[in-house]
Amino acid sequence: MMSALALARPQLPAIEAYLPAQEKFNQLLTQLRASETKQMTHSQLENLIETEGREVLRRLLQGHLDERAPGTSTTPVVDALDRTRTQQRTHTGCPPFRVETNSGGYSLRGIGRVRRASLAAVWCA
Repeated sequence: MMSALALARPQLPAIEAYLPAQEKFNQLLTQLRASETKQMTHSQLENLIETEGREVLRRLLQGHLDERAPGTSTTPVVDALDRTRTQQRTHTGCPPFRVETNSGGYSLRGIGRVRRASLAAVWCA
């Protein structure tokens, strides 16, 4: 018999852009359940989760960037000055970004190292 929590939990569809993140998360879960991992110290376990978890987050971010790539808007877009925008987002002249992590920030090919707080600012509009 399924618990009420299991019944209430929605099943998220496997969205192609997020499959690499989902695969990495599943690898991490498998690694956490392995007998070798159960022998790790608390500190070693934290380091493993920090390192592999950062890769999961990087892949989630990349999936989001891939998903919001050029396309048409299904609803009217209104800018900060309350003007309706009708143009299709094309990102012409912008390099395709691939996010790579490094200590303390991200590196975008063609742009270089970017601090986490300023990552959104480098996406071409």
